[in-house]
Amino acid sequence: MFSFLFFISFLLHILTLIIIFQLIKKINTLQQVQSPSEIMDLFDTYLEEIKAENEYLQKTLNNNPEDNKQNNSAEKVTNPPHSVETEQPFNVSDQEIPKDEMEASLQARILHLYQNGYAAEEIAKQLDCGKTEAALVIKLHTKSYK
Repeated sequence: MFSFLFFISFLLHILTLIIIFQLIKKINTLQQVQSPSEIMDLFDTYLEEIKAENEYLQKTLNNNPEDNKQNNSAEKVTNPPHSVETEQPFNVSDQEIPKDEMEASLQARILHLYQNGYAAEEIAKQLDCGKTEAALVIKLHTKSYK
C-alpha cells in the first residue's frame, strides 16, 4: 500500500513539473508578443501628434502666406553638422567642418543634446527639426533602455 501511494505521489510531482514548465514557456511567449504591440501603440500616438502638428502648420501657412515667407527667410539659421571624432560638446555655430570628418546623424545629435540637459523643444529649435521628431527619438531611445 505504501509503495502504491509513493508511486502516485511521484507521478503527480512529474505532472506538476511538466505543467509548470509549459506555463513558464507560455508566459515568455506572451511577454515577447506584448513588446511589439506597445511599440505600435507608441508609433500610433506619435503619428497622431505629427498629423495634428502638420494640420496646424498648414492652417497657419494658409492664413498668411506672404508674412510667413518673410519671417522664414529672416529667421533661417544654418547649423553645421556635428563631428563624431571631437570630444567637445555640440555647439551650434557658424564654424566650418573639414570634409574628411564624419558627420553625426540627426538622431545622434538629438540624443547628445538631450543627455546635456536640453528639452525636446530646445533641441528642435537648435537643430532646426520638428519638436515631435525630437521627442519621438528621445522617447524611443529611453524606452529601448528600460
